[in-house]
Amino acid sequence: RLHRQANVGWVRVDVDWSYVGTSPDTAQLYLADLDRTVTNATCRGFNIIGVIAGTPGWAVQRPVSDPTLRTRYLPDDL
Repeated sequence: RLHRQANVGWVRVDVDWSYVGTSPDTAQLYLADLDRTVTNATCRGFNIIGVIAGTPGWAVQRPVSDPTLRTRYLPDDL
């Protein structure tokens, strides 16, 4: 494996909260894609560093219809 030869042991996984945290009412998170990514990386011997970014649509100050723009607004509680 090339990553072992290059002495690479860590993988950065970006977690977009606007994608994962879709509903405050149900307190449910959509984690299927994240679970698959983490499983694939750990099965190959990588350690994971997760970076959470973005703001879910239900927590922004202004409603945004375009999901690509949601992460540009601050959460309501800041």
